[in-house]
Amino acid sequence: MPTLPRRSSSSAVFVLLLLAAAAPATAAPQAVGFNNLTTLSRIDFNPNTKEGGRGNAVAGSKIPHANMHFDFSAAGGGPADAVYNVDTWTNAGGVPANLTKGIHNLRVGKRNYQALVDAWDGNQSIFDPVLSGYIFDDSNPANWMKPAATDGDKINLQLKEGLALNSEFTRYVAMHLISMRAAIFWREATNAALSGNIRYTKRQSGKPDSDESVTVDWKNIIRQARLIVKSKLHDNAALFGTGQPSSNPAVGPQYDALMTETLTHDDGFKKLMDLGMIKISHGAYDPATVPIKDPANGTIKNQLVNTDEINQPLNHIRFLLYIEWRGMRELINAE
Repeated sequence: MPTLPRRSSSSAVFVLLLLAAAAPATAAPQAVGFNNLTTLSRIDFNPNTKEGGRGNAVAGSKIPHANMHFDFSAAGGGPADAVYNVDTWTNAGGVPANLTKGIHNLRVGKRNYQALVDAWDGNQSIFDPVLSGYIFDDSNPANWMKPAATDGDKINLQLKEGLALNSEFTRYVAMHLISMRAAIFWREATNAALSGNIRYTKRQSGKPDSDESVTVDWKNIIRQARLIVKSKLHDNAALFGTGQPSSNPAVGPQYDALMTETLTHDDGFKKLMDLGMIKISHGAYDPATVPIKDPANGTIKNQLVNTDEINQPLNHIRFLLYIEWRGMRELINAE
């Protein structure tokens, strides 16, 4: 059998160098500095500078209205202190030109956004799969929305290697999505602090007053609100009015009517409705502020202890419905 010519060691080294040059480079995430929201939540909110996050009894309740700070200096050579405030987007209405251009830069495509909606079960924000799929690197810290206070005033978020963060428009959409998700997290945290059992007093002639309450599954109410958003996104339904936030009196009743749909899925709220302490008026829920005669026993009157136990959590959930509906619809329709 003929022997094959022996390849020189220098030729072997040359081949290895060629292979190494042809091998794809390992994708490296881009570090972007982001303010530590846990630290921010301990500072009294300043309405003039939009800084701080405490502002009232619930720590962090003002974070959805606070400035978010980003440091892009190590990623694309962007500014070391870029500022974004979700309220500016909320109150302005419409889609800012910078946001539209940034969405185009992501090159996700309408079908991919719609696929995320199809797979959404409502147990988390729709922006979680958006961020994990198209903004965040897999190595991004899981606790980025609430890092430890000992982590310092700034944490490093890990963004995908392929994001063109040298573009102001890509930076803008990244800040928009990250800030919006952070605002949603802290609004949910505030809602969790405000929500609980709903108390009422039972009064019957000749007997001492009785303290009563109903248990509410607030997490499921949030989920039901998100499933309404899913349905709206499937239908590409436009927001009410001109897209004003749910707190605007021009559209508030329409959002209240959507919230009424969520209440029918909860046994606690259904009991309050059956007892007449929550009435449905023009499709919207209306907690009673006076004693209500028990429909099954006219000698009994029931009265809610504090209607804020209903109104405050539902107002936050109503806004979650608005922000996730509007924010995701803008992503889909900008493509």
